[in-house]
Amino acid sequence: MTTFRFLLFFAALLILSACTQHKSFEPPKRVLLIGIDGMSTDGFQLAQTPFLDSLVRNGVLSMKTRGVMPTVSGPSWGSILLGAGPEQHGITSNGWTTENRSILPTVSDEQGYFPSIFTVLKQQFPHLKLGMIYDWKSLKNFFNPRDVDSLIYVEGYHDLGVVDAAKSYLLREQPDFSFLYIGSPDEAGHASGYNSKAYHESLEAVDRKLSQLFHSLSNAGLLQDMVVIVVTDHGGIGKGHGGEQMIEIQIPWIISGKGIRKNVMLEQPNDLFNTASTVLNLFGGKQPECWIGLPAFGSYEAFASDYPENNKIYQPYPGFSLKPAYYYETQKLEIFGEGVKYTLDGSEPDSNAIPYSGPIQIDQSMTVKARSFHNNTVSLTNSLKLYLLNRYESILLEKQAHKKYPGAGVASLLDSDYAAMSYADKNWLGFQGDDLVLYLELKEEETLSRLSISFLKNEPNWIFAPKSVKLYTSKNGRNYRKTASKRFNRNLLATGKNEAVLEFSAIKTKFVKVVIVNQEIIPDGHRGKGDQAWLFVDEIEID
Repeated sequence: MTTFRFLLFFAALLILSACTQHKSFEPPKRVLLIGIDGMSTDGFQLAQTPFLDSLVRNGVLSMKTRGVMPTVSGPSWGSILLGAGPEQHGITSNGWTTENRSILPTVSDEQGYFPSIFTVLKQQFPHLKLGMIYDWKSLKNFFNPRDVDSLIYVEGYHDLGVVDAAKSYLLREQPDFSFLYIGSPDEAGHASGYNSKAYHESLEAVDRKLSQLFHSLSNAGLLQDMVVIVVTDHGGIGKGHGGEQMIEIQIPWIISGKGIRKNVMLEQPNDLFNTASTVLNLFGGKQPECWIGLPAFGSYEAFASDYPENNKIYQPYPGFSLKPAYYYETQKLEIFGEGVKYTLDGSEPDSNAIPYSGPIQIDQSMTVKARSFHNNTVSLTNSLKLYLLNRYESILLEKQAHKKYPGAGVASLLDSDYAAMSYADKNWLGFQGDDLVLYLELKEEETLSRLSISFLKNEPNWIFAPKSVKLYTSKNGRNYRKTASKRFNRNLLATGKNEAVLEFSAIKTKFVKVVIVNQEIIPDGHRGKGDQAWLFVDEIEID
């Protein structure tokens, strides 16, 4: 490198350094990190959490913070505390230990641990008092415990004794940095579902306990010079997580307290591993090279002019009286919130959308989207898919889809929600070696003349077109006769989604049987020859 180019390079470094160091920033005296396991963006907005809302009003909220892959607790909490992702620290499962691992950390101490926020703080500021209070036993496996002055484990989730233990410790020891981990919401999500009443009640119970904790801290004069960060690890779908859906990986993140901006949304990209970087920066520490996180400078008062886009106020999004489900009767939908506007065609609501004025009658399948427009602020969009199957008296699959590809059950075949090209799309029902046999009982006799089915052909992944499709009808639901059929030449079908249509002479009937015949055995010429073939079906329409 020439001397001139070196000087230009050095000048650029100085300018970059000045952008992050010239601001006047007085470090807080204490930092409290609160981890609430499994708190999704939906859960945060739909549960009644006045204490967390007060932190937002007095701080900064990100609703677009990204977790890490896989979206499970071990890798996620490891990333929160270690300032890096699984690719760097090597934690890939809940059962990770220094003796039970497959990926070596990029850097490790003599015991095999990647440097945590505790380790770095203890190395750079030996006088700091550090503590952790937690109710998930495995959590202490992800960092070197020797660097924590107080490790307080509380057995059991549901009485929130961990918060009581934290109150006792924080008032008694007054640590400089402490981490409080609360696992009960994730337990409720696994037990009852991440959009269930029990899950929301668990978040609300946590909120009440935290409010009591902070009341005690305030009376003791410990909040004046404190920064509080609230973080979670992942969201959930149904009763699980660990997949690749946005509701699992996109999560809320809150920072509030001394030197932090008030009542604004963080618009910059934010990642879980930024948490440790932010904590370290608040204490004025130097980040180790093996960390990949960045401090959330956009949340600091001292940097407000550098991030003018962070000017939006948080507005909770509206709630719905109905849950995503399959309904056999016309429904009435209520929407709760301030200044609600909505759409029924799946489009994003804007200021010209329909103002909510009362219950909406749902008499067909649709996607409802709603936002709150209040005090010059606009909420995120809440979306609700409703499937109305009021045409049918009963729907029955003779044999359920394979547990790996269950879709949403039999209703996935009739909900007018078409699957994407990928076999991983949640709308596909997959059958391995079995035929799809569907029985439909209409509420009233109808005149039918057309059947269409949507199926997937992806032979490199063992997914074959059906051999044939057959339609049977019956007057009494016992004696069926073949009404139409169609055979397929798989070699003439395109790879990807296909639609088969059977048109037949009009027939009046109340009972219908649809049989989609699987290839059963993968034929010669395929590397899976002799294995069971997969049949993937999405929509079945009859009219």
